[in-house]
Amino acid sequence: MQVIQKAETESNDVEKLSQTEAAAAETFIPAGPTTIGVEVASADLPPPIDPPEDDDDWEYKDDIYGIVPRLAPHVPKADRDGNIFVTIVHRDGFHHLPLVTCACSPAPLDIQVLDHRLYPATYDKVRTLFTFELLDDQRWDNLECKTSYYQYHQKLRRRTHSSCPDLAPNRLVELRRVARQWRNLKLRKWFWNVPDASGDGDSAEARTGIFCAACPQPGVNLPPGWETEQESNP
Repeated sequence: MQVIQKAETESNDVEKLSQTEAAAAETFIPAGPTTIGVEVASADLPPPIDPPEDDDDWEYKDDIYGIVPRLAPHVPKADRDGNIFVTIVHRDGFHHLPLVTCACSPAPLDIQVLDHRLYPATYDKVRTLFTFELLDDQRWDNLECKTSYYQYHQKLRRRTHSSCPDLAPNRLVELRRVARQWRNLKLRKWFWNVPDASGDGDSAEARTGIFCAACPQPGVNLPPGWETEQESNP
């Protein structure tokens, strides 16, 4: 029992010593011999620094605190050639890149980015783009893992800044809207009728994007003479 008490006392002494040294380093106390049980006199401490009146301007007080490094790089509005910076959301997080448009193409900007497998959050003023791979990945995560939009968005922010996810852009509203549009477009592509050359989606040449066994199809799941039965009993 005495051995255990002696070990606990030594452990407390070592912890107290390390805390004293850490406090001395943070308060700019000159290095010197430190003895357990000896308190640092208040006269040896430097005078306290008064905090700035406005907390919002604290990082600009370089003369008091020195230069405070930025945790996240500042994103410029445009590059040297005048190309605007946009936020591209991919499976590995948020990226800021300049958007170079094609001057030789008559297509508008939203159509150009769609051709490059980028889905714009808006069609009037394109500033945020989601990759097709991200939208497919979000749909599979929601289907198989029951991941909500908020959880998936937080995962993207965590991948962008692992230690400080709040520094990443917040595009939760845009993700919700674009994901619903993407799911609707997928359903239209797979199960809706594809119009023929004449533009009539109800003609015999119209087919669905993916074979549907539940849809009535002549020669597949409709018995012979179904036209006569339909006329007699529509």
